[in-house]
Amino acid sequence: MNLLQSLYSSRPDDGTEAGLKQLIDDCMLPETLKLFGLKREKLTSEYATFDPSKLEISNEKNVLDMHERFAQLLIRLLEVSAGTRGS
Repeated sequence: MNLLQSLYSSRPDDGTEAGLKQLIDDCMLPETLKLFGLKREKLTSEYATFDPSKLEISNEKNVLDMHERFAQLLIRLLEVSAGTRGS
């Protein structure tokens, strides 16, 4: 989150601000927090540890899906923060 906020404030005119703002907003969503092993009961509450293995529906497929979503988020972060896609 700190990286995203730093990039957002330091690069206001390079065309990435919309993508960075969207990533910042997405990182505050409960589904995204769970990818980092965190959860919040309310927006103003402290972060707590989220353990996916304690879910009733926890199985190997769900764990793999969480890993895949985490990898997709990191790829998206790299693409947006790079500023250009290259050739």
